[in-house]
Amino acid sequence: GDFNKAILHYSKSLEIYTKIGLKENINVAVTYSKIGFVYDEKEEEEKAMHYFKKALRIDRMLALEYFEKALTMYINIYGENHSDIILLYCNIGLIWKDLKNYKKALQYYHKALSESTTLFGEVHPQTASLYNNLGMVWNDSCQRDSAIENYNKALTILIVYIKKLTRRKPLF
Repeated sequence: GDFNKAILHYSKSLEIYTKIGLKENINVAVTYSKIGFVYDEKEEEEKAMHYFKKALRIDRMLALEYFEKALTMYINIYGENHSDIILLYCNIGLIWKDLKNYKKALQYYHKALSESTTLFGEVHPQTASLYNNLGMVWNDSCQRDSAIENYNKALTILIVYIKKLTRRKPLF
C-alpha cells in the first residue's frame, strides 16, 4: 500500500484530536500505534518505536487515571486496610516506575508496604514482594545501596517465613 498516504491521514487525525482537546485519549494512542505499524512496515524501526512509545505512554497515563479512580472508590468502600488497596497501590507504583517517576513510584510502594505490614505483618510473602519492588525502583534510579538494602530485606523475610512454615507439625 501507499505508506506515506496512510501516515498523512493518521497525522491529520492527530491534528483533529488535538484541535478538539483530545491529547491523551485512547483514540490518540491507537492512532500513534497505527503510525508506528506503518513505519514498521516501511522498515523504519526508529520512527516506529517513537510512535509506539507515544502510544504506550498514553495507555499508561489512562491506566493510571483508572487505577487512581478505583483506589478512591475502594478506600471509600473498605477504608485504608484492605488487600485490594495494596494491589492498587502496587499497580500505580509500577506505572510511575515505568514512566521513570521514581519519587512517585516509591511513594505508592511505601503506602503499599505500610498497609501490607498492618494487614499481614512484617514476616509475610506480600511484604517481601513489596521490599523487592522498592529494590527495583531504587535500582532503576541508580541508587544501588538502597536497592540492595531492600532486596536483602525481601530475602530475609522470605527465609524467616519459610523457616516458620517448615517448623509446623504435619497434619497427619
